[in-house]
Amino acid sequence: MSDQSTVPKQPHEWTEYELMALADVPPGLHSWGADKFRTFILEQAAKYEAQDKLQKQQEYLLAFAAENPGYVPNNPELVFTDLALFDFDGTVTSCDTFTPFIKQVISPARLFWGRLLLLPVIAAYRIGMVSSSRMRRLLVKLALTGRSKMELEQLGRQHATKFLPTVIRPLAMKKLQWHLAAGDRVVLVSASLDLYLKPWCDHMGIELLSASLEAEGDRLTGYYNGPDCCGEEKANRVKALLKLSHFDRIYAYGDTKEDRELLALADEKYYQWKRI
Repeated sequence: MSDQSTVPKQPHEWTEYELMALADVPPGLHSWGADKFRTFILEQAAKYEAQDKLQKQQEYLLAFAAENPGYVPNNPELVFTDLALFDFDGTVTSCDTFTPFIKQVISPARLFWGRLLLLPVIAAYRIGMVSSSRMRRLLVKLALTGRSKMELEQLGRQHATKFLPTVIRPLAMKKLQWHLAAGDRVVLVSASLDLYLKPWCDHMGIELLSASLEAEGDRLTGYYNGPDCCGEEKANRVKALLKLSHFDRIYAYGDTKEDRELLALADEKYYQWKRI
């Protein structure tokens, strides 16, 4: 922009918003007067500053809402227009992430005896006589009873940063980013453990409803905090956190029968990445 007529007459220290506004300058600017140019830049800067403030307000709202279930903002400018609900294992990822985590953290001795003790249960699970929820609870009881919560949280962060990125579906990541870019409220609803899902969701900037483990002090009891987050419980947790009528449109993504109730909440639902 070499034309001197486009430069403000008075010395001016450009703000970050004014510099961002320069990207929106249309062709033919050289024909504008300096005063008109300055007015244009200031108007554009005000727009960017307003957008930046709104984004920060939405980030604060998201953090507050996550800590205060049932909170509904009074300011309509801060209300997310659409809601996106995602299952995790098999939907966002290409495989189960629960079992690899258990295998990563279980001691060799527990793994050896656990295989012997659970062999009949595993056989029953494979032919559909034992539910996925029951199987997860048994594995947690076997592998994690008495373990340090602090240690498992550290192992969970490692699982989130090293294993999860290798199994995230590109299509799922693209869809997550699409919803975030649109300003939608995005919630991951999963039966997998918050030990590794929370670090991943924090990194992505999305909310989480998932299974969590009971602890006494720093020691895990081997039990869940409340019901397993699958089937009807997924829908119950979403409805406990959010007032669904406040959203213009609800999207949901799942891949198994455990997601049916979650999908039933949505206006636009996807099962194994096909719209239904």
